[in-house]
Amino acid sequence: MRTYAAIVVIQLALFGRTMVSGQGRKPLVISDITVIGMTGGPSLPHYSLLIENHRIAGIGPAHDFISPANAQVVDGRGKFLIPGLWDMHTHIAGLAADPAWSRESLLPLLLAHGVTGVRDMGGELDALKLWEQARREGTLVGPRLYFAGPLIDGGSRGSNPHATTPENARAIVRDLKKRGAQFIKVLSNLDPQVFSALADESKIQGLDIVGHVPTGVALRDAVAAGFKSIEHLTGLAFAFSSRGDELRLALIKAAKPFDAQAVASVSEQVESTYDERQAQRVARELRESGTWMTPTLVWSKVNAEPDSFMADDPLLEYVPPSVRKEWNPDSLRKNISPADRRAAAREFEDHIRYVRVLHDAHVNFLAGSDALDPFVFPGGTLHQELELLVRAGFSPLEALETATKNPARFMKRDADFGAIEVGKLADLVLLDADPLGDIANVRRVAAIVLDGRYLARAELDRMLGEARAAAARWAPAAR
Repeated sequence: MRTYAAIVVIQLALFGRTMVSGQGRKPLVISDITVIGMTGGPSLPHYSLLIENHRIAGIGPAHDFISPANAQVVDGRGKFLIPGLWDMHTHIAGLAADPAWSRESLLPLLLAHGVTGVRDMGGELDALKLWEQARREGTLVGPRLYFAGPLIDGGSRGSNPHATTPENARAIVRDLKKRGAQFIKVLSNLDPQVFSALADESKIQGLDIVGHVPTGVALRDAVAAGFKSIEHLTGLAFAFSSRGDELRLALIKAAKPFDAQAVASVSEQVESTYDERQAQRVARELRESGTWMTPTLVWSKVNAEPDSFMADDPLLEYVPPSVRKEWNPDSLRKNISPADRRAAAREFEDHIRYVRVLHDAHVNFLAGSDALDPFVFPGGTLHQELELLVRAGFSPLEALETATKNPARFMKRDADFGAIEVGKLADLVLLDADPLGDIANVRRVAAIVLDGRYLARAELDRMLGEARAAAARWAPAAR
């Protein structure tokens, strides 16, 4: 057997039995696995792991690992254990995902793909709070939830809070904090002064501000205001352009009133004035500021490839017939002009290039899918995101960090999860093949451990069957 310096051989720890849903559950041992712990050390082949009271209580070589007499023992020979995956950009209780059906359909879909935690970036706050409470109480089997509630819009339509003055922007932040929002998510159409007030009030309330960099705000100013994570690489095209400030102002002018030809012209100029040296300088500044990036490359790729939308996609079974009708591939494609297709394809390739520059500068990254936009299905699209990060220059290990270790760091919960260590909560994924050899192996989920509970592949498949049935029988309420 191989031995490694500075590796804990056998560790046993006792934890207080304070969580109701774990009372009376047998200890769980997963034996003779390869542990990919995300701790900075090497993988540990032929190791075993003990779980008690929701947490990892022991790790050590399988040949002399002593299991408690009453333990449930799972034979893990030939399998690989990683921390549970986090999708750090989802919409599972809003947009197309009506909470009336998404709880029963989308939460099992996430778990079946090894996603044990999500950051919801815009949804119904009351529903998300109830789901997370039920999960903690043990009455709901689902991923951990970290949520903003409604996203903050600078416009005047839709059901989102409309931040149109500095005063009402501050009031919105205070109200969301009172209602239980865990961070603030903003859209790109905010007025600069309104954004400044939002950012300041978020600091006062102790809430991180994340989302789309407002078009009227330079990237450097958004970062200086405390923007913690930038979604979809918004703001970077201008920041990486040699004429960025000029062209950003030109885009604002072209949008009021909207001039499609002028907007297209500005976009082409932004792309043609990309400056590699400037991009590298901005990337270094982002690294120094501690700003996080959630590129959602899979979302960009889906938008760039509308011909890949298929009416017989099996994942459509997890959304209700009414949503499938809205996502009719022919209708979606008709609404995308040839020019828009070309622009989306160029944007996707630009985003791959931007991610490569940011990665080379060691900027912090989070993996996110932007599910549930059309044909961006929860679960599997996170696997695709990790594959696209590898395409952009990440090693498989680095890609895996964006969905395990990094989310825990981002949320300041690395004492609880994100790695496989004694004392951490037992959210784990058992894979049939090594993801460090090929990141696509994250798709090969054999089982998960959710808050210390073992869910074998057969159980996950049973849950998926129930999820499909729930989606099929749901119908929107009559208006």
